[in-house]
Parts: sequence; C-alpha cells; structure tokens
Amino acid sequence: MNRETSEVLEMEEQVLVTGGSRGLGLATVKLLLTNGYYVSSISRQISLELIELSECYPSRLETVALDIRNAESVALEVRRLAKIRPIYGLINNAAQGFDGLFVTQRPELIADCIQMNLTAPLMLTRQVLRYMLTRRRGRIVFVSSLAAHRGYTGLSVYSATKAGIEGFVRVLAREIGSRTITVNAVVPGFMDTEMTSTLHEEQIKQVLRRTPLGRLTPTDDVASMVAYLLSPAAAAITGSSFIIDAGASI
Repeated sequence: MNRETSEVLEMEEQVLVTGGSRGLGLATVKLLLTNGYYVSSISRQISLELIELSECYPSRLETVALDIRNAESVALEVRRLAKIRPIYGLINNAAQGFDGLFVTQRPELIADCIQMNLTAPLMLTRQVLRYMLTRRRGRIVFVSSLAAHRGYTGLSVYSATKAGIEGFVRVLAREIGSRTITVNAVVPGFMDTEMTSTLHEEQIKQVLRRTPLGRLTPTDDVASMVAYLLSPAAAAITGSSFIIDAGASI
C-alpha cells in the first residue's frame, strides 16, 4: 500500500475524540475535519461551538453526549459508532483537574479525578481496541500534561493520573505493536483553556516566568501534533510522549 492510498483510506475511517466540546478537544476536532477526517466527538455536554461546527460539517462530524465514566454506555456507543464507520483513531483528551494541597482534598474528589482521567480513558481504549485489533490498524493518542513531568503545587492528584497515562502508553504500545496499532501521548504545557482558568494569577505568572517563550501553549500547536500522529508520516512512532510546552520543561 503506497502513501497516497493509505491517506485515502484514513479519510474514509473515523477518529473518536473525547472532550471535543471545548479547549484542546475542540481545536483537535476542527483540525481533523479540516484535514478531511470523519470525526465523532464525545463529551458530557455538546457546546454551542460544537453544534455550529456540526452544521458546517453535517456529514463528517458526529456529536455524542456521553459521560465516559459510564462503562456500560461507553461500550454501547463504541459498538454503534463502529457500525457506522471503521474506527481508525482514538484521541483520549477528556480530563478534569482541581487545584489544592493534597492533604486538604476530599477522598471523593480524589477518586473522581482518578476515575475521569485514568480509569475511564483506559476502559474506553479497551472497547475501541476490540475493533482495531480485528482490523490490525489504528492510532491511539492520549493527552497527558507537563504536570506529569514537573512538580506544580496543588496538582498532585492530576499529576498522578497523567503520569499513569504515560506509563500505560509505553506498555500498551509494546503489547499491540504487532497489530500495526500505534499508541502515543502528547504532553501540553499550560494552555489557555477552561482548566487553567482555575489557577491563581500568581501561579500563571510563575508558569510564564519558567517558560522560555514567555507564553502559554497554544491549543492549535498541540492539535497539530495529534494530527501528525494520525498521519502516514507517523507510522513508525509508538510508545512515545511528545512535549509541546513553549519550552517550559527545559
């Protein structure tokens, strides 16, 4: 199969994006649609921006209102989507975070963060893999965070979930590589999204002082890396984590 044929096949398949209603997820959905992919956006709520986008791409964007923490509903939805169009890619982007010292966190809040950021995407990946393994074809991308690599006060639980994701990526890549399925992670720095809006002004200033480019990470830059990892050019890349952080990790 030559590269041109491979590109055509990819465009006929679909990519699932979780948390596609805003922030990085929405930027990713927009870019993939622009690049010609069929996209299914999965999020707890369908934002106005996503509705407007679906009106522009009525035949190539499927919007799904679903809480990925509900394992039974996830299994049913993945089965439904797979019947509509073969699943080529899965972008595990949905996550939640909170700011606060670990010793003051309520146990239920800690458990919910772990469920949303770690357990749920792993279970979704397991469902999607059933179809990818049969076809011996697929791309899986997890969205991690610079918080998994650097110590930021108040983000202990969030950091733990993202570090767990990157460890999972390395092992899963080894387990399923023989089926021509790649697994990678993108590691954004602090982006100007709803999640970072919970940080205090002084925390943002501290991040900018530690960042050589002196700015937050653009969501479009991260979305571009996600799109690259789905492309034929990235066929030999698996088990890797790619940092896009305006130099903050230097």
